[in-house]
Parts: sequence; C-alpha cells; structure tokens
Amino acid sequence: AAAREPEGWQDEDWDYETQEAFGRTWRDEEPAGADRFRPPPGVPEDAVLLGALHDRGIAMLITADAVLLPSGGLRTGPVRERRPRRLDPRADAGQRRILAFWRRLTGTRVDPKAELFIGAAVDPASLRQPPELPLTARPRVRVRLLGAGMVLAAFAGLPAAVYLGHPDLYALVVVTAGFGQLAAAGAVRLLGYLRLSHHQFEITALWRTYSVPWDRLHGVRRDGAVLSVAWQPDTMIDVGPFDDPGGERGRQDRAEQLGAAMLLQRRRALLGGLPGRATSSRPSPTWLVLALYAALAGAVILLR
Repeated sequence: AAAREPEGWQDEDWDYETQEAFGRTWRDEEPAGADRFRPPPGVPEDAVLLGALHDRGIAMLITADAVLLPSGGLRTGPVRERRPRRLDPRADAGQRRILAFWRRLTGTRVDPKAELFIGAAVDPASLRQPPELPLTARPRVRVRLLGAGMVLAAFAGLPAAVYLGHPDLYALVVVTAGFGQLAAAGAVRLLGYLRLSHHQFEITALWRTYSVPWDRLHGVRRDGAVLSVAWQPDTMIDVGPFDDPGGERGRQDRAEQLGAAMLLQRRRALLGGLPGRATSSRPSPTWLVLALYAALAGAVILLR
C-alpha cells in the first residue's frame, strides 16, 4: 500500500467545501471538477548542474532551496518506459518540474499529463452481493511470499555480512541501513491488509495503519487490480492487487467488488445519520519488524 499525503496543502485550506468538491470529483460525480485539483502549469526554476553528464556518470542539481542527489549513475542510452507516477497537485510547481527533469536524466520518463485521478470511480451498482463483515483482504500470495523472503533475507543477511565481510564502521552503517530498508519493504508486502467492518475500514500503509469511519470515505477508484481509497480531509492510499485464484481478471473483479462494498457501507453510514467520528491511526506492523531487526542489529554489532 502506498500512502499519498502531500505536504503542499495545509489542513486549514482544506475546508468543508473543498473536501466535498474533491469527494464528488473522486467519485466521478463531477468529472469537470478535476481541473480544480490538477497540478498548476509548471514554472521554470533556475538550477546549477554539477557532475559528469555521461553514461554512468554522477551529477546533482542545486536550486535556491534544495539539492537533488541521484539514486545512481546516469543512463544516456535508450530510455526504458515505466508506468507514469502520480504527481502531487499541491506540490510546488518549480520543484515538480526539476524533479521531472531529474528523472529524465536518470532514465525514468514521466508523463507530464499524469494526474491524481487515475483509473475510474468504482460503481456501487457493480456489487453482486454484500459481503459478510468483517472482511479482510490481503495482497496476492506471491507478493506475501516475496515479502516474507525479503524479511528473512534482511535478518539473515546482516549477520552474514558482518561476520563474513568484517566491515569497517562506515560500511557497517551502510549495510545495516540497507538491510533495514529491505526488512521494511518486505514487511509491508507481508503484513499489509484492507479490513472492512460494519463501522469503519482499516488500511495499512508502510508506516501507519488507518482506521476510518465510513462517513469519512470520499470514494474508491480502480486502476486495473489496484484500488485508490480517499478519505477526509485529503488522504489517499493505493492498495492491491488482492489475492484471487481467478488470474488477472479475477483480481480486477475482486478489487471492483471490494470497492463497491466500501461504497455501500459509506451510503449506509450517511443514510443512517451516524455522528461524524474522527479518523485514527496507529503504527503499522512494519515498526514491529523493524524493532526486531534493530534488536538483532544491536546484538550483531556488540558481538562482532
């Protein structure tokens, strides 16, 4: 699951009218309203490029208020197509333009027309039968097995790297941090879930698990087998694909049915006049995995 909580909008600017307009647009009730939430036109920003502009070269961009570092060497050969990433409509336009340029330098092509409202709103009428609640949906078995393998690799790889490689202090910090990132990435694949109950839904992101009352739900959009769930005031999380033995079409149908069930619960909550309850969150299971990893890392470092 991927959380998108942009920093450009302040909660005090995200008033009730804006929330309602965003919800209607998210549910495709007012398609024309998407213009209001699209990124503003990009504004060029001066930057200084330092480094070597050749294949596998290292370079960085320096602006008036930021330093953009590469994640690896530059690639000047053919650009490999990747799925466009969603752009934050509330981020600074100049920083977004520089980020897009930097991604082109490092070999990732970004579609300038990429939008927040990817996919289509789930149609509540597509629900064939209301599910029995509570219901928990988890990622595909293959994804969870991959997550388990990543966690095990992190827990086994750190002691092996320390005892076999005898790294110095700098290398030890790099190795520990690298395997920690591997453990965190594996934990969210292994332990992520979407849980529906009569009063709320729970959704797990990398660092937080959110509990959201149904009346707070803006809506659900589906892009293939992935659901984009949005709730008040301005939080959006992508979740899926979910496990289904029916193959790709089965996973898409599974996502559609889950989204439609969520919209049914939202409608029931609004019709029932339930009092608005606050959204809450707690640390995700990733923190437990990282705590165990930290204990292991401490023991390995002390005993090396």
